[in-house]
Amino acid sequence: MRMLLTTLILSFLMLPAAAQTNKLPPVAESRVADAARELCVSDPARCKSPRNLVSFPAHALSWSGGNLALHYRGVDWTGEPGLMSFTMHRPKAYAAGAPVRLRIVYEVFGAGDRDSIGFSITPTSFNHGSGFETYGGESTGLIPANTGNIQEQSVTLTFPGSYSLGGNWWYFEINRVGESQDKIRLMSVSVEY
Repeated sequence: MRMLLTTLILSFLMLPAAAQTNKLPPVAESRVADAARELCVSDPARCKSPRNLVSFPAHALSWSGGNLALHYRGVDWTGEPGLMSFTMHRPKAYAAGAPVRLRIVYEVFGAGDRDSIGFSITPTSFNHGSGFETYGGESTGLIPANTGNIQEQSVTLTFPGSYSLGGNWWYFEINRVGESQDKIRLMSVSVEY
């Protein structure tokens, strides 16, 4: 019994050392289709990282059309047309006219045909008593839909543009674009400013 206890204690003490020697190599970051991100990679000195971030789980988003369904990890979305949206109050720390980046995290399921996938983002803002109109948006760009992988795409909204985020409330509409009809599981959306 005493020997078993000593062996057990020694094995726990050696566990961190063994874990250090068996470290996995760092995982390469997946490609993020965003001009501002590309600038940060190519010229870090000119990169201006957002100071603030708000993240929304996919369950917090509204959706319409398409074949969308709740899953405990997010919202499953087939390649059918449809959209997801969310509304948030303009953050107090937001400096008027500063860029805003939307980052979308999702998992791809399907045949693995590597067709392209991306998202279009339509932003707008409003105040109490104003109308609701959208005037255009931006797109993440297209990347291969790698089956079974977690993907991350983002778009940076810069001003002035055909849209404004000057109101007290911000609204973002998210649409799928690209050739891929594979199911994705939208997991989270973040707003960086």
